[in-house]
Amino acid sequence: MRIALIRMHNQRPPLNDVHVRRAISYAFDYDSFIKEILKGRVVRNPGPIPNNLWGAPKDLKGYTYDLKKAKEELQKASVKIDRPLTINPMTGYAQTDDIALILQTGLQQIGIKANIVRETWPNLSSRGKDMNTSPDMWIHWISTYYADPENWIGETYSSSRWGAWKASSWYKNPEVDELLKKARTTPDIETRRKFYEQASRIIVDDAADVWIYNTKWYGPTRKEVKGMRFCPIGDGQECRWLSFG
Repeated sequence: MRIALIRMHNQRPPLNDVHVRRAISYAFDYDSFIKEILKGRVVRNPGPIPNNLWGAPKDLKGYTYDLKKAKEELQKASVKIDRPLTINPMTGYAQTDDIALILQTGLQQIGIKANIVRETWPNLSSRGKDMNTSPDMWIHWISTYYADPENWIGETYSSSRWGAWKASSWYKNPEVDELLKKARTTPDIETRRKFYEQASRIIVDDAADVWIYNTKWYGPTRKEVKGMRFCPIGDGQECRWLSFG
């Protein structure tokens, strides 16, 4: 339930134009990254909620690698891309370097120049708390702090969360804000599910960020290990409860 994504600063030109964000979303080669670089050890996750959690629409298609559609979206944009964009991978995390390079290559092919600047997690997460210092685009994961859609979609895309690093895309849509508020304050899980699904579809259509994958869990054990129970809380690789015998 650990999602990898590329954050985009929705309030800073030219990323404040939905067509530019959609173009960027179409310019990332998801299959090459997942199947060739990561050898299929993760699964494509096209939206803001882990696809194995309730609240994630089962029919959500998201974006695919399609340079033709990317160029078409750029033609619809009302803002000019008159400067190089910056992509910030995290120092010490090689996988974020790979993501940055794949995105940079895709953007070059649709006429967008992007510079890659590595920074540490403390610097990036601190910068992400202020609209003026937040990166154009930065790459990180959202892990399972608690197993509820609010951990992902609510804390990330409700404008009431602005000022937290999780909300560093500075996304704002009044309809989504209302749906997320209702989802947080409604006790019935089936009603909450509908609110989160509806919000997810809008956020993906708005291309608030570039969502890449959801982790898989691999837990090889010796034959003597019994009663193992997986727990998604943490970085997505935790196992609690087991015995030997």
